[in-house]
Order: sequence, then C-alpha cells, then structure tokens
Amino acid sequence: MSPEYKREKLRFQKRENRPVLNRNEFMYWMDFLPKVLKIGTEFEINLPDARQVLSEPDTEPCVHASKACAKDCSNLEECLTDRHPTFCMTRETSKFLGDSFTCPASNDGDTDACKSCDAYILNCRGDACASYAPACGTCPAFLRKGEVIEKANVRRDAETIRSEMRQILQPTEFVGQVGKSGALEVKKDDSLINNGGIEVPTVGRRVHWQSFYQMCKDIIDPIVERGGFVNERCGQHYHVLAGYLPGAMNPNRRGTQVSDLECPLPEIVLANMHQLFRRYELAMFWIMSSGATEGNLTRWAKFRQSLGRFSALSSRMPRVYNEMAEGIVSMRNSQKGKYASTTYQFCRFDDNGDVATFHIENRIADGCLSPAVSTAWAMLCYALVLKAVRLSQYGILETGSSDYKAITKEIFPNLIDGGTREWGDNRFADTRRLKPYYPWLQDNAKEMITLLKPELSSMGPAYDVLLGLAEAPCSLRLIKGDSWEKIEQDLYGEYANSTRVDGEFEEELREAVDLANVIECSHLDAWIEEVAAYLGKDPGQVDQVVRDMVDRGEYRWSEPIGGLITA
Repeated sequence: MSPEYKREKLRFQKRENRPVLNRNEFMYWMDFLPKVLKIGTEFEINLPDARQVLSEPDTEPCVHASKACAKDCSNLEECLTDRHPTFCMTRETSKFLGDSFTCPASNDGDTDACKSCDAYILNCRGDACASYAPACGTCPAFLRKGEVIEKANVRRDAETIRSEMRQILQPTEFVGQVGKSGALEVKKDDSLINNGGIEVPTVGRRVHWQSFYQMCKDIIDPIVERGGFVNERCGQHYHVLAGYLPGAMNPNRRGTQVSDLECPLPEIVLANMHQLFRRYELAMFWIMSSGATEGNLTRWAKFRQSLGRFSALSSRMPRVYNEMAEGIVSMRNSQKGKYASTTYQFCRFDDNGDVATFHIENRIADGCLSPAVSTAWAMLCYALVLKAVRLSQYGILETGSSDYKAITKEIFPNLIDGGTREWGDNRFADTRRLKPYYPWLQDNAKEMITLLKPELSSMGPAYDVLLGLAEAPCSLRLIKGDSWEKIEQDLYGEYANSTRVDGEFEEELREAVDLANVIECSHLDAWIEEVAAYLGKDPGQVDQVVRDMVDRGEYRWSEPIGGLITA
C-alpha cells in the first residue's frame, strides 16, 4: 500500500556564523546569476555492433531484374572450383549411388578429396547462402533507367561513426568557445557498448530553452540515425557553473584564474542548494529515470551515490565537501567525491568558506534520446540553483519532518540501489518493489516542480515538460511501449507545433512595446485599451495575446513606465 503524501511547509534553521542574505544581497544575486550561469551536459550513447545493418536504401532494379540471371551469384565459379564438401549434394544425399559409395572427404574441410571425385555435385543454396553475392555488380549487361546508387547494406564501426560526428559537430575542444554545435569533444567512453560508444560533452552556455534544445537535437539525431541507443550503461550529466578559466589554461596571464563571479557566492546559497538536492533526491532519480522494465526502472547508483548522509545544517559546505570526498567511494577510491549524485569537486572556497569558483555537476539522469527531455532536465538543475538563492533569505533548509524522512528512508533502497555493489554484468537498480511508492514519488516530484515554477516560468515549456515527467517519467513511458519519438511528441509536440508566434497582430504588438508607443498608463487594463485603440484591434483579442505574452515571461508590467517592458 502506498504511503499517503502530505505536503509540508518548508522549515529553516538560522546560524549566527552563517548569515542569511539580506534583501539587497538577494536582489544582487538574483539579478547577477542569470547573466553569468551556464549549463553544459554530457551525452553518453551506445553505438551499434559493426556487423549490424544500419540502413538498406531502396533503389531502382536492373532492367533485367525479372530474368533468371538476377539471382546469379558472383561466387558461383569459385564454388565450382573449390568443390567444398559442405556444398556437395552427393555427400548430403549419397543413398542414390548405393551402399557401396563412400565419400572420399575425411571431414567438412577436405576440399582436396572433392576435386578428384567424379560424384561431386554442387548444391548451390542461392541467396540463402552466407557467401551469396549478386552477380549484378559485375555484370556487363547491368542497366538501370535512372542514375541511382547500387543497393547496399550500410555498416559502420564505432570509430567511423565518431569520426563522422566530429565532422558534423566540429567540437571546439576549448571550454571558452561554444562553436557551431555546442560540442566540446567527441570521444569514446569505455563503459559504453561496442568499442566505447560515443560521449559528447558540451561547452557551458547561457540558459535559453531554444538554444539548448537545438543543441541537444543536433547532437542526438545524427547519432540515432547511425544506430545509437541508450541502456543502463548510459547516463547524462549536467554542469551548472559560473564561467571560469583555470590559470593553467590562461598562460598569458601568469597563471591568474579568470572568473565570471565578481565576488564569492555566499556559502549559505550552496548549503541550501545541497539541502534542496537532499530533500528532492528521490524525485530527481524518479523524474530522470529511463529504464525499460519495472524491475529495472533506472541504472545502479555506483557512480551517482546519494547525498543523504551529508547534511549542511550543522556543517559548512567546505566541511561537507571534505566529508563527501572521503565518504563517497567508488572503485575503492574517493576521487574527491566525484561519484556523488551531485558533486562539488570543481568548486573552490575562499578563506571565509564562501564559493570562489562555482561549478556543480548533477550525475543523476539516465541516458536520454529526447531533446526536449534532455533540455527540461537541464532547466531543472539550473532552477534549483536559483531557488537556493531565494531560500537563503530565510536560513538553511531542513530536508523534512521526521515522518518525511522515515518515508524517504523506506523508499530509498527501492530506487537508489547499487551504490556499493561490486562489478558485474548487472548495472541496473533493483526496483522490483518500487511500484507501491509510485503515487508518493509522483506527488513528491510535482511538489518540487511546483516549488520551482517561478524559476521555470521563463524557460519555454520546461515547467510543463517536467510536470509531465513527474507524472510519468521516460521509464514508465518506455515500459508501456512508447518510442523516444513518441515521448518527444507527447511532451513537446504541442509547444513545438504552436502557431502562437504567428498570431494575427503579435508582431505589431511587439513593435508597440519595444518602441514604447503606448506608455504612462495607470494599470495594465488601461494599457491594453490604449494599445487596442492604437492598433485598431479588438480589445478582447489584444487582452488575450498580451496576457499570454506576460504568462510566458516575455514581457512584464512596469509601474514607473506605465507600460509593458521586456522581462
């Protein structure tokens, strides 16, 4: 039986040595961070076996295709010369020669004996033979009505596909340059299937739904066209950072580090972000799952271990950083806490414990082949950072009541599983007993997304996509038989196909706003009436379009100006 979900009021604790953000500090960081924060991701996708046929393009047949010669084999002469025992009809059906006949071949590879045997008869298997090759390719009479490429099975090995993707994506190989596709590198990852699959890390870029979505689509689609697929070996990591360039990469400045942060980020912000990750860790594992069976809803947690035992309530973040570095062990090595579900291994702290270099990595997401889902997950990671700034006005977030913690402790091993398991063929989490908790996880994930709605509201359809995933993550959709194409269509299709941008007078309305043609109105309703009169449009229609634009976060009402301005 599923436990009842009870939404709780968020509670905070205050510490004298960890001051909350005052209003001016809050306004500064909420204005500054969206200008400098970047998101990058790492795609991990398996590649097909080199023997697997990727495509078999249809082509126009030869003008002689209806004749018997169309089934001739170019290897026929070789078979007649080699006289292989395996292909001898007499050897297979020797009874018709009588009991006195004995095949001279001592085994299936004794071709020398067959060459001098008068009873050898070739049993040609035609196009069912493994060695069959149509003679059309060498036939002098081969002719098509049009100029088309011969029919051929297309196969590619992993390195060939990676080479093709380098040509397509043109990775910059430098974190300071986004480049044509956003790709930083195209490389192999030995944990991926078939010669290391393909890994494509991207350069961190400013937060914008359409730009990030197009980057994901431009990377995912051509890999899928070449047979790419995801399973329990694949993950997708997200990096949220304020731009910086380590001294080693900046030799002309004598080792000086370049950073987009004008001043250190207060420690309390990172602490609240950490507490948010702890409170909603189950929700993120749920919403970012893409396993294809109920018993294996997601992959193991060996390389994304829980933050649950590392609290930031009583410990400042430099200490939490050290505790994670010592306590999160994988492959018998801590690797500076690299394999936490969210890791701070790239962060650096100043002497006061504040964050001098801000760079977190979320490692929770399973492999994904939907550009919209990949983008929505990125916006989720970004929104959690901004929410942490907002919460830092009130203290340090508690992760929940004793009842909340008891339920999460009960659910935890049924979803976040395998963190300390030894190596083996199975890299799945064991989720066979998770189903009774689906309703609780759905409600918990919806609570998280609703909490983040103010931060998500200006990020395209991110809120709606994430709400859809809270109800039914990719895993449940794949289990019921949905393809990645259907998942993309169901979650993103309505937004993608929307014709709202081509509204009857939306461009005229934008021009009126951008050029301040109507200002000094007392309130929004009065402004709408004035704009309707200015454009000669029906006030009801103008009202609907204006409120739509405001809801999407494109424009907002400005009291001092008395009109709409860009948000």
